[in-house]
Amino acid sequence: MSNQVDFLTPRFVGARFEKHSLPLDIPTRLDELSRLSDGWLDGRGRALDAQGLQWLGNSFSANLDSQLPLPYLYPTAEGGVQAEWSINKWEVSLEIDLIQESGEYQALNIETDEVQDFRYDLNNSEDWRAINDHLRKLKDNRA
Repeated sequence: MSNQVDFLTPRFVGARFEKHSLPLDIPTRLDELSRLSDGWLDGRGRALDAQGLQWLGNSFSANLDSQLPLPYLYPTAEGGVQAEWSINKWEVSLEIDLIQESGEYQALNIETDEVQDFRYDLNNSEDWRAINDHLRKLKDNRA
């Protein structure tokens, strides 16, 4: 059996996934990502930790403000997950380490090149509150 999972074949283009073909339903997407095996990225790419994916699903469910847009979720070659949002003039990513249960947040204003960088402990509800606040400000054009 090939290391590449069939559900990725039509969606994977070079080193990026096509956003329009990805589900925004977090549990469904995490289930898809759980099927990746070692070598999923042209012989590279680590499988994602099953317990880490379960933790991430629970964390999003418990902490992401339901009034905010859902992110697109992508696997990283290192075995993590990258959440991405396009909000107004901002491109936002949260690179999530499933083992350390932490995230590197970066927001880029595509008009001014302003960058916002933060590191978060995703087991800390205050850090999730800060992520929600950042995303809300971007959504409401207050950044």
